Amino acid sequence: MLVRSIALALSLVLIGGGVARAGDAEKKADKAERHAKKKAELLKRFDTDGDGQLSKEEKKAMHEALKKEHEAKLLERFDKDKDGKLSDEEKKAAEEAHAKHRAGGKHRKKKGSTFI
Repeated sequence: MLVRSIALALSLVLIGGGVARAGDAEKKADKAERHAKKKAELLKRFDTDGDGQLSKEEKKAMHEALKKEHEAKLLERFDKDKDGKLSDEEKKAAEEAHAKHRAGGKHRKKKGSTFI
């Protein structure tokens, strides 16, 4: 009886581990699919010469455009007095929102990185 109980418990653990691994594999596949879709969208948007690759100049233009878009989103969301810049209080609110978002487990903070 004890042997059966142990065998049953071990089977459940192994099956549960398989389900967890299958879920992890699905998450990884979804992430890879989202990444490929985003990469294709960026290529379509910034590959100005249509060669299927981003040149050094196209990459620079992409980074500058994405940075400006990100800054505009930050201002839209956190610039409460609408003066076109973030005050210390507004920066603090943005950093707190970012920390709360990261605490959800979606992102890993790189050592030494800052939000603003």
